[in-house]
Amino acid sequence: MNVSNLRIGTRLGASYGLLLVLMILLTGAGAWLLHDFDSLSKRILHEALPKERLVVEWRHSIALNATRTTLALATEDAAERGAAEAGMRQTSERISAIQKELERTVTSDAGKALLGGILAKRTEYSDVRKAFLAADAAGDEAGIAAGKTRLKAVLGAYDASLGALAAYEREQAASMEAAIGAENRRGQLLLGALCTVALLIAIASTVLVTRSITRPLRRAVEVARTVAAGDLSSVIAAESKDETGQLLGALRDMNASLRAIVGEVRGGAETIATASSEIAHGNLDLSSRTEQQASSLEETASSM
Repeated sequence: MNVSNLRIGTRLGASYGLLLVLMILLTGAGAWLLHDFDSLSKRILHEALPKERLVVEWRHSIALNATRTTLALATEDAAERGAAEAGMRQTSERISAIQKELERTVTSDAGKALLGGILAKRTEYSDVRKAFLAADAAGDEAGIAAGKTRLKAVLGAYDASLGALAAYEREQAASMEAAIGAENRRGQLLLGALCTVALLIAIASTVLVTRSITRPLRRAVEVARTVAAGDLSSVIAAESKDETGQLLGALRDMNASLRAIVGEVRGGAETIATASSEIAHGNLDLSSRTEQQASSLEETASSM
């Protein structure tokens, strides 16, 4: 379809509509990228970091209970010992709540494996600590000595397993952060490419529509100036069916009408000139005959 056959209003509307579509596409692409950024950011804020904080709290809790265990063994005051044991029970309840939350939120296979190892170490640590406290209550020196060494080793392994899970969650957060950075760079490249394509399309559309309007208008102005100068020999071709094409067609019809009128006037002038010439010739003949009659009358008068 020839663009020049479309009406000017249609062409301008299509050009503006194309620009609006490009703006909507750019806006949609930006919104989509922002949604991805928001999703990754929420995963970091609501998944990776909270899990890491829970693991860190768990580690602090077992260190606190280890200190309370030492305090319970060192004191001979029943009240202090009871307070230490009550604190240990309360902290153990908090650890159990943390454990349930991690079991709910840790979904990856690697994370579940690490968490399973922690639970095994916790059970082992709890058993060793109970045996150690029982030996201390019974005054079993050999059991206390063996339990102290065993408790220290088990506590170290327990803490190391928690450290492994914390490191894993930090790696997950760092991986998500890197993904956000990569998504940001990819989004910048995508938006840059879309903006470039949109700019090129907008420029091409503007140039095409502008040329399709201004070229016929310039031609119409040239024709009007030629007619105004009295030159009716121009060949006017209307190549489109839009308003400018209709204008050129009207100028062509006007030029043809003016040529016809000028031709008729010229023909009338030539007819008048011919008639005037014939009248002048007749006047000369009449004058010549009048002179001849006058001469004849003079001769007649002279004869009489």
